[in-house]
Amino acid sequence: MQRKFDMKKITALPVPEHLQTELDKVDWKNIKSAWGHCEELPAEINGLLSADAEVGIECENCIWQKMAYHGELFEATYATATIVARMLPFYQHAPIIERRLLGLLYKIMIQTGLRNHGYPEMIDSMKFLIPRLFEWAGGTNMVTARQAQHILIHVGKDLPQTGAFLQREWQQTAYPAIRRGYALYCLGWMYWLAEEEEVIKTYFLLAFDKERNVLLRVIQAIFLVRVSNDNVEDSWILEILNVLTRNDTTTLADLNSMQALIGQEDPVEFLINFLQNTHPAVLARHIRSLLTELPSHDHQYQETILLAISPILFSDVYINYTKVRTEGSRIALLALAELGEKDPDFLKRHSKLLVDLGLPSNTQQLKELATQ
Repeated sequence: MQRKFDMKKITALPVPEHLQTELDKVDWKNIKSAWGHCEELPAEINGLLSADAEVGIECENCIWQKMAYHGELFEATYATATIVARMLPFYQHAPIIERRLLGLLYKIMIQTGLRNHGYPEMIDSMKFLIPRLFEWAGGTNMVTARQAQHILIHVGKDLPQTGAFLQREWQQTAYPAIRRGYALYCLGWMYWLAEEEEVIKTYFLLAFDKERNVLLRVIQAIFLVRVSNDNVEDSWILEILNVLTRNDTTTLADLNSMQALIGQEDPVEFLINFLQNTHPAVLARHIRSLLTELPSHDHQYQETILLAISPILFSDVYINYTKVRTEGSRIALLALAELGEKDPDFLKRHSKLLVDLGLPSNTQQLKELATQ
């Protein structure tokens, strides 16, 4: 009943002329959203502009549910993002509404499936925002700055000023590491999207050797690993793995706040999956050191790591038409068996998780599994 009441309240709101003009440009009955239909979207977009915080937040939530599904975006997503961007200049005098609009636009722009049909037209329609985006991106509000920087790498991707600005933000040592790190990520992602891999190497390789901040080194290492094909340096892999081996809670928390980089994954899961998906052979060489450090951490973190490496434990390949375990799988299983030999209680403490993963909690059986 509450939902029905709210929708009546929302549909009864007057529609400003500047919004109605934009809404009339879209055939809402014949475009798709994550829910299929879009008939409620115009009223919800109008509610997004409400000075009533409860109405605005509810409409934002309703809109977001229709924007994406497992990374897939829809015609309605691009239409909504375009309208939201066009509303921003009208609400400079209403900072709460302005931040609500910018926040929703940011959530759309960080989606992995963004660059699809509808993307070029959407970006072209937002070019008028570039001066304001630069203002936000360099401002003191950390949230707004982060949102604007990410939107800029799409809307301002063809401007040399965008790269120069992000470099200044990254290299501004007076800023907190998380702000510098986000600018660094945006710079790397902008060059990655433009397929300028040599530019990434030029900027990040030299910087990695000189940088002392762990978060910045990890972000640099992620991009260097991504663009280096078979020429991956162990120091880059170790920089990423050391965060996991040490349970570097500060860096993991910073990464966890960077959804645009790690997506919906936990930062531990993201880092392990990233290495497994880009350079599994290199990860295999180092996974034993990660696992042998587990007893020095608390039970929850141990289980976090075990869950994150579960795809590696079961990974296999075909050699001469025969399915065999990957090197990473074999080494990880033997490392778990080794932990069990040193401390039989280790496997007992994690027996439920191991059973849930389809693994034995017996050292001999783990060794046998490794050789299959």
